[in-house]
Amino acid sequence: MHAGIRLLARSHPYKPMIHFLGKNRIPREPHGPRPHPMAPPDIKAHFSEFLNKIQASRSFVAASKEEETAKVYANFWEAPDRYRKGTVLDEAEIEAIDSGGASKW
Repeated sequence: MHAGIRLLARSHPYKPMIHFLGKNRIPREPHGPRPHPMAPPDIKAHFSEFLNKIQASRSFVAASKEEETAKVYANFWEAPDRYRKGTVLDEAEIEAIDSGGASKW
């Protein structure tokens, strides 16, 4: 019985039952920031001001990150204690975690 199914499957290529109408049309023009077509008129009118504010804040964040120097630790024990301080779990909390939280309530 299984051999017949395999032979039938080989003779007929799979044809999906779902059919899409029309061609897949992907827009080719580059996408740039612009207001939503259904945005209120006041947002459309002031969209360029909004973009200028975003660009100003991005340059401020980039400048502040350049000034910072992040220390990289090769081993975990070289990091300050606040990064490797573990919390002690009591038996009830361990049971709650093991049961998926159902035993807590």
